[in-house]
Amino acid sequence: MHRGKQIEEGIGYTSEGWSAQKAAGELAKLKEAHRTGKGAQTLAEKRQLEKERREAEQIDQARKERAEITFSEFFTNTYKPILQMTKKPGSIKAEKILFEKWIDPAIGKMPFKDISHCISRESKKI
Repeated sequence: MHRGKQIEEGIGYTSEGWSAQKAAGELAKLKEAHRTGKGAQTLAEKRQLEKERREAEQIDQARKERAEITFSEFFTNTYKPILQMTKKPGSIKAEKILFEKWIDPAIGKMPFKDISHCISRESKKI
């Protein structure tokens, strides 16, 4: 019974590794969650919670990967294509030269997360 209604849910096939004992154990966990009010009370809720956990992990992983992008990678893969579509040839050439001569040697290999710290430390030295 869940919220006053009897619910019947399929748990899986024996070919997926489910047995009567394993199903009984899962049912006991769900009943305990219903009794205590903690955790998923149905298989659908359990699946939804697991789906949300996986999505949160994927978002966190994507955030970590974005944090590790170097300035050079960003310039080459993101900024440069936009630059070529929106600027005049002279501006494109000037920005490429500035990047190659000054920016890339100084901070090109640094991830974005470290650049602000580097710049603030350098400004304190002056």
